[in-house]
Order: sequence, then structure tokens, then C-alpha cells
Amino acid sequence: MASWTYDPVNKVYRDGNGDVLTLAQLIVIRDGLADGFEVIAAAIVFRYTNGEITLEEFAVLFTEFLWTANVAQFLLGRGGVNAVLPGELLAVEQMVITQTIYLSKFIRDMSSGSISAKQAAARATLYAGSAVHSFDIGRQTAFDGLQLPYYPADGLTLCGARCRCWWSISESATQYEAFWHTQEDKDVCETCLHRENESNPYVQHKTHPGGPDWKERMIQDQLGLYPDASLRPHQSRRAA
Repeated sequence: MASWTYDPVNKVYRDGNGDVLTLAQLIVIRDGLADGFEVIAAAIVFRYTNGEITLEEFAVLFTEFLWTANVAQFLLGRGGVNAVLPGELLAVEQMVITQTIYLSKFIRDMSSGSISAKQAAARATLYAGSAVHSFDIGRQTAFDGLQLPYYPADGLTLCGARCRCWWSISESATQYEAFWHTQEDKDVCETCLHRENESNPYVQHKTHPGGPDWKERMIQDQLGLYPDASLRPHQSRRAA
């Protein structure tokens, strides 16, 4: 991502020529991060099961890993570290605290020998996958006041931490629109399909338009005058 800079006005990444990193490209990066973190999670487990580190050292390393994975995904969605405002990482901190509760049981299971090394490694990768949740927390945060109803890999779908769905988000002067997208393959679970049908789109009205030029922007919105029409959600599911 070194060659890309974040455009906070249009909430997109641009390269040195001003070309936009598409949402599809961003999702590929998100999923690549998740795949890489799965490898790291399994490697930490193998260090313990191979006797390289103690259980206490494993707990410290894996907790640090949870923080790193979730912050990385959050920053990717948010627009990079320079886009983050004070207090915005609190949401990630709360997510990591919740995950450490489950981690405690995971550690007990490894300590008691109730799961094999292979099972422990597979279970560890689920923590890496669930960090995808933080990506859309970051994207949501970029849209001031937006509160999405649910998130990919939030643990509430049948596919669990393996979820690789995503949101496309747009805004006008008066409201946000978000579309839930599935991978559209044979592995899409019933929950994600239901979300796609339910959130087509998800609409949230702004409590206040915000900004000194909000009246002008609202008029432009009503007239269809957008500063960059290429950034509008022209591939929404409603048109399908």
C-alpha cells in the first residue's frame, strides 16, 4: 500500500496518478491479509506444541497477534494510520478484549490436551479470519455516524470467521446507503444470503447533515450533481 494515499473526501485510495483503488481490489488486499494472518496464527500454535515456547509465552504472543491482526485490518478499512482520529481504535480494543475471553478457553483446551496440535492450529486460524470484522469497522468509521447492522466475520453467520462478504458504502448529504455483497460461490451460507437480500440497500439517514456547506451539498445531491460521478455506487444490487 506504500504507493497509495488515502483520499478522505471521497474515502478511497489513490495512486500517484490519481487513479482509484477499486473496492474489489481493496477486498483482495483484505483477504490476502487474512490469509497471511492465518499462517502466522498457526505458526504461533506450532511453536507451543513443538515445545519452543511455554503456555504463558503463547498467551502473550497470541494476544499481541490478535491486536496486530485487528488493527491492520481496521487501518486498511479506515484509510491508514494518518486517517485515524483520537479514540477510533477503542472499537478494535473492545473486539480484542472479547476475543481474549475465547482465547482463555482455547488455552485451557491446549493445556489439558483435549485438542490435538492440528486441531489447535485450525482453531487459531479462526481468530485470524475474524479480524476481517475489523476491516468493515474501519470503513464504517470513515463515514462519520454510520452504524452498520452487522459485519463480515462477526461470528453471527453460519460461515463464522470464514466469512468473506463485504459492504459497499456510499453517502449523500442526507443519508448513507450500504449494500451487502457475498462471494457468490458455492460456499455462501444461508445467513449471508439473507443479509444480502435484507440489505439491498441498508439505508441510514444522517441525524444532521454536518459541515458548513451541507445545504449546498444537499442541493447538489437532489439535482444529481456529484463532484466525481465515477465514485457513485453504479453497480448496486438493485440494478441487477
